[in-house]
Order: sequence, then C-alpha cells, then structure tokens
Amino acid sequence: MFETYEEAQRWIEKKSKEYGGRNRFFSSEEYKKHYRQIQKLHAKESEPYKKRAMEAMSEAGVKPGDKVLYDVVSPYGFVCEAKGKIVMRRGIPYVVLTKDSASTFGRKSTKWHKGFRKA
Repeated sequence: MFETYEEAQRWIEKKSKEYGGRNRFFSSEEYKKHYRQIQKLHAKESEPYKKRAMEAMSEAGVKPGDKVLYDVVSPYGFVCEAKGKIVMRRGIPYVVLTKDSASTFGRKSTKWHKGFRKA
C-alpha cells in the first residue's frame, strides 16, 4: 500500500484526524492491518541513522554498557553532571541516567551524543 515511510506517516496523520486522535487510530483494526508494513518501512528508513550512531560512538571510544558523564551548564552558570550508562534502543544509543542525575534533570534517560565522555 505504501511506497515510503513518509507516505505512511501522511496516511497516519490523515486517519488520526478522522478517528479523533492518534491513540484511537492506533487501536483500530485499520491501523493493525498495515502495522507490519509500516514497521518494515520505518526500519529501512532508520538504518542509516543507526549506522551513523555506531560510527560516532566508535569515534568517541564508547560502546553500549559503558558508563558516561556529561557536564550541563545551567543558565545561572552552575555546572551539573549527568551520569549514566549507554544502552541501545532499536539501534539508537541512549544514556540511562543514574537516580541522582534523573532527579536533577527530570527524566530517566536521554539520547547519547558526542558530548558524553567515558566515566
């Protein structure tokens, strides 16, 4: 039915409006019927990002499972340290923050980037 992931996204947006919201549409039989094809298109679309993320991690000298940290400067000049461990989610690297960092930054994880350094 769909040629590209972008085409599938446009269809999802259109149908979500018809159903009165994304969640209602995602629970419909119509969406379930096309789910597998959309997932395949998404996987194909995200492959280059996964490859670039792994290359960037290699350049930075880190790998999944490594403990990393990142200095965050607040607008008031205070420096806070975000600490955590690298995990992979669907081929994309994330940092699961420690309890201390999670409470400071108000979230449990964040996407890994080159600003993180090995702890």
